[in-house]
Amino acid sequence: MDQTLSIVIFLIVNIVIAAVLAFIFGKTGILSEDSKKISKWLKYVIGIAAFGAASVIGTAAGTTFNGVTVNSRDFGPVAGGLWFGAVIGIGAGIIGAAFRLTTGGVTLIPCTIATLLAGIIAALVYVWFKKSGKQMTVLISVIVAVIVEIIHLILTALIAENGVAIVLGPAGIGTLISSPLIVLIFSVVYRLSAKKSAD
Repeated sequence: MDQTLSIVIFLIVNIVIAAVLAFIFGKTGILSEDSKKISKWLKYVIGIAAFGAASVIGTAAGTTFNGVTVNSRDFGPVAGGLWFGAVIGIGAGIIGAAFRLTTGGVTLIPCTIATLLAGIIAALVYVWFKKSGKQMTVLISVIVAVIVEIIHLILTALIAENGVAIVLGPAGIGTLISSPLIVLIFSVVYRLSAKKSAD
């Protein structure tokens, strides 16, 4: 398959998944902190499963350049952690990282570490916002996603064989763009859906 077409398909698949998740969770509100519709533990199970699956799909649906895959693996841990809590972010990060361990490749170690860090970073930001009484915003979610991907690329450059070339190549640049873009789509759709549901 032509690589341009592969990237387009990859983006469409992940954007659709992000938008559907955002719409469902925005409309139902079942993962929101103040929701009493389901128990706290069921929220964790649903959130970790949904955003862990999104992380797995972000890897599996990626497109490969010279043995390195453009992916949106960090979307799940980042979006889940920032919008729905530390447990969901870290849980999704563990699932995404565990799946990454099964796929091999020269970026195995840095990518696995980066996915775990994505969940941890999102969790820490969520906790900080909660303690400070502030609400998560679309802008902050995108900034966090960009920071996570920069860390991801730095780890790749430092650890992977030919890491600098990978980071500066199509796979590195594509990953830097794709995850924040998908986090942006998710965040916008979620906020709009949650607002309309509240109205």
